[in-house]
Amino acid sequence: MAARLLAHPEPRPYFNSKEMARFCEAVAEKFWNVKTAEEIFIKAAKIVEEEAVAKFPADRVFHRDNIRTQPFTEALKERCKKEVG
Repeated sequence: MAARLLAHPEPRPYFNSKEMARFCEAVAEKFWNVKTAEEIFIKAAKIVEEEAVAKFPADRVFHRDNIRTQPFTEALKERCKKEVG
């Protein structure tokens, strides 16, 4: 999710929308370029780690019950929006 938000921050259209093909093409264009994709994924991983460390105790940082919560997801979305500008 973080990588997708960094690659194309626009809201995702409905799956059955005609706009979905255009949306997917914009995301795929970024991911087809190996260098760009690598930069996006490294940045996304860093953001996920930083948000997890900021929200949870060190021994439970990446516990699935922590990172699969609505507050964590919302914080991650906001951070990605800020990174893209």
